[in-house]
Amino acid sequence: MSEKELIKQIRNLPTEARQEAADFVEFLSEKYIKKSENTESEKKKSILDTSFRGIWKDREDAGCSSAAGAQGAGKM
Repeated sequence: MSEKELIKQIRNLPTEARQEAADFVEFLSEKYIKKSENTESEKKKSILDTSFRGIWKDREDAGCSSAAGAQGAGKM
């Protein structure tokens, strides 16, 4: 349906139905437009700002992975 056809149909509705249509459009805008804005801001978030930062900082067994890889390679 084209934008012109949609506007024509809305104009032909009774006043109460027009308000319902306006409310529904607002609902859809909040659902889809704000969701995409949130998704964009989440994409731009630095890993340093996430809750995973430092999750293993106090674990001794989670040291440098290159040293562990070198040890494991010799065992094969």
